[in-house]
Amino acid sequence: MPLWFGLVTLAVMNSARRELISQQAIAIAVQTGIATLAIGEPGVAKSQFYYAMAEAFDCHLTTILPHLHDPTDFCGKPVVVGDRDLTRLAEASLERLILQTRDELERLYKAEDDEIKRNRGIEEVFGRFRRTIQGGLVPNQSRVKLSFVPPDFIAEIADRKKPTLLFVDELTCTPPAVQASLMGLMLERKCGYLKLPDSTLIAAAANPIEMAAGGWSLAAPLANRLSHFEWVPPVSTWLDGMKTGEWRFPKFFKLPPDWRKTQMRYGVLIASFIEKRMELLQKVPKTEAEKGQAFATMRSWERASQLLAAAGSVQRQIEALAGKDGFLEVETLLVASQVGEGAAHEFISWKQEMDLPDPEELLEDPGRLRLPNRGDFRHAVLTAVASAVVVNPTKERFHAAWEIMGRAADMGAVDQAAVAAKSIARLYKEHRSFGPPNPAVIRKFIPMLQAAGLMPTV
Repeated sequence: MPLWFGLVTLAVMNSARRELISQQAIAIAVQTGIATLAIGEPGVAKSQFYYAMAEAFDCHLTTILPHLHDPTDFCGKPVVVGDRDLTRLAEASLERLILQTRDELERLYKAEDDEIKRNRGIEEVFGRFRRTIQGGLVPNQSRVKLSFVPPDFIAEIADRKKPTLLFVDELTCTPPAVQASLMGLMLERKCGYLKLPDSTLIAAAANPIEMAAGGWSLAAPLANRLSHFEWVPPVSTWLDGMKTGEWRFPKFFKLPPDWRKTQMRYGVLIASFIEKRMELLQKVPKTEAEKGQAFATMRSWERASQLLAAAGSVQRQIEALAGKDGFLEVETLLVASQVGEGAAHEFISWKQEMDLPDPEELLEDPGRLRLPNRGDFRHAVLTAVASAVVVNPTKERFHAAWEIMGRAADMGAVDQAAVAAKSIARLYKEHRSFGPPNPAVIRKFIPMLQAAGLMPTV
C-alpha cells in the first residue's frame, strides 16, 4: 500500500472522529434546552444536520431566517385592546387572537337574543379587530391595555402536541435591532406574552461574519445566551452519501429524563475551581468580534454545569462510540461552548487532575473514602457528597453522608468537612424521620454548626 494512501486514510479517519465528537456535543447541548449555535462556512451541511436531529428526536422542524423579519415578530406586535369584547379576546390564547374568525366571534354573542343586534355586534368587533391587526388603534375605552401578538409561526409552536425544533438560520446576517428582539425567545422561549412549551428546542446556524451576507457581529447579550460550536464539516458523511446516495448522520444519543440529577455535583466542581481562579468568573471580551463568541459569566458557568450533567448521563454510550478520550473531548467542547476555549481547557485539566471519586459510590460504602492532599480537592469531594444527598435525600444516604464527614474529620479535613456538614445538617430540619446523626460524629462539628445556627448553644 503506497504511503500517500495510508496518510489519506488516516486523515479521513481523524476527520470522521472529529465530526462524530462535535456532532454528539451539539446534540447534547440542543437537548438541554440551551439555544445552540453552529458556526461554519457556507455549504457544509449545517442545516441538514439539524434536519436529521429533528427527525431523530421526533420533533417538528420550524426554520426561520431572522434577517428577513421585523423585530416585532420576535417580541410580539403591539396591539391596543379596549372594550369588553376585545379584552376577552386578548385574554384568550394568542393563537386564537391571531386566527380569530367570524364563527368564533359569534360564540361570544350567543347570549344575545336579538339577531340584528348580535350580527351588528359581530361586525363591529370584527371590524375593530381587523383594524387593530392592520396597525390601527381602537377607540379609548374605560379598560384599555397593550397586548403583544406573536406571528403565526411562533403561535403554531405553542399549540403543537409534538415537540418543535426551532431552527434559526443565517444568524450573522441579522441586524442588531432584530438580534435584540430575539433574546427573549432564545433565553426564555417567550414571544410577547406567549411562552413556548419547555419541550421546544432552539438551534441556530451561521456563517462567519466575513462570509455572511451583510455580516453582523452578534451582540454580547445574545451571544452569552448561546452555546457556541465551531462546525466541523461532515466529510465522511458526504463521502458515504456520494457513494451510496444515502446521507446519514451518526446516531444521536437521547438524554434520559433524569439527566439533571448530577447538575449540582458539577456545580460544586465549577464553584471549587472558580474559588481558586476567581478571575475566570467574569471574562467579558473587549473587542466587537470577541463579544460575539462564547465568554465566561456567572450565567455561562451555571449553564456549563447543565451541559456537563447532560453529557454525564450518556457517558457510557459516548465512550462506547469514541472511547474515554472522546468523552473528554465532548466535555471540553461543551464547556468551551459556554465560557470559551481558554477557561474550558483550564477547568477540564483541573478536573482531570482531581480525579474525584463518584459521590454515589462513597455513599454506598463510606469506607472507600480516600482524600487528596490538596485542600481545594478535599473540599470538592466532600461538597459533592453533601450535594448528592441534598438532591436525593433518604435515611440511608443521610447517615452515610455523616459517616463520610466523620471519617474526613479524622483524616484532618475538619474545616472542609464542616462546610459540607452544614448542608447535611439543614436536611434534618425537613426530615426528622431520618433520626439524629451519630453523636460521636456530630461532636466533631458542634462549634461550626452552632455558629451557623444549626444547633442550639448551651
